[in-house]
Amino acid sequence: MSREFEPYAALSVVYDSVSNVAAKKAAVLQLMQAVHKESNKDLRILDLASGTGNVALLLAAEGAQVIGVDRSQTMLRAAQEKLAPWSDRVELLNQDMRNLRLSEACDGAICLSFSLCYLTEDSEFVTVIDRLANVLPRGSPFLFDMLNARAPDSDWIAEESARWANRGIDWKFHWLDREKLKYCIQYRLPGDNKAIMKEQAKEVHVGRAYTSRELHDLFDIQGSFVLEDLPSLRTPSLDYYIARRN
Repeated sequence: MSREFEPYAALSVVYDSVSNVAAKKAAVLQLMQAVHKESNKDLRILDLASGTGNVALLLAAEGAQVIGVDRSQTMLRAAQEKLAPWSDRVELLNQDMRNLRLSEACDGAICLSFSLCYLTEDSEFVTVIDRLANVLPRGSPFLFDMLNARAPDSDWIAEESARWANRGIDWKFHWLDREKLKYCIQYRLPGDNKAIMKEQAKEVHVGRAYTSRELHDLFDIQGSFVLEDLPSLRTPSLDYYIARRN
């Protein structure tokens, strides 16, 4: 018997054990350098798709005030527990980034773990850029990563499959539409996983691996940011970008 779960509802219990914290830290340091303020203690940073709070924790440790936003209540509960010692620096909000609403502006924003890939339609992507433009003043940076469209043709699939298998999870990638770079990642969890009792569970994540040209076009269409590639952070599977509010 197999039951399909909402994204990350079951994966949250093992997510941290497969997270590449070193790559996240490098991205956080790059963002902090891109924000022009005399002291990190004066910074207010938005962490989109905050998940279990790894990036928020890194930002808080650098002295920033952090607003973590995620649509998964399960992931936010894990983040809340992890970030309890930093509660004076981190605020967590249960929101979908497509409906982002903040009471105050931020000095910068970050979105990692190729979470923007979940925005599979151009209109969704532009909507999120619009939302960010409303909370980031002129000159503020937005740093994000994107699954490299060439990654599935490399050793990445075998490496990811082995990495998740070490946690008892069957991980599979396949293209839904190769021409449009839309893909599906399926996770199957064993029936003895504590989070899912005695059922076997699966999570299905659908995404799109935007090319650099597509991203530049979308940011140009929206018009509020100037996008740059960040080759210094690039990995075999992920490309990094920084968009600065104009």
